[in-house]
Amino acid sequence: MNAAWGAQSRMAAMSNSTARSPQRADLLIVNASELVVGSAVPLRGPALGSLNLINGGAVAVVDGRIAAVGSTAEVTSMWTADHTIDAGGRLVTPSF
Repeated sequence: MNAAWGAQSRMAAMSNSTARSPQRADLLIVNASELVVGSAVPLRGPALGSLNLINGGAVAVVDGRIAAVGSTAEVTSMWTADHTIDAGGRLVTPSF
């Protein structure tokens, strides 16, 4: 994973859910072999060739928007959902 994005930014996206019981998401996507995540800043030039990846990643979605990303263990410890998709070790590339 690109260190510029890193665990600090990932956990900031999930900061509302720490130290509480799990929050409710509409959808969880878990067990991605690689989860491609965006950058905290727009990328240009050679930086466009550098992907931000989370191995063994997961995504929590609330109201059609990404609420959290992280490892499957991180996300599932902080989020629950009625609908969970097991990516089965496939690549996941959330988009808009």
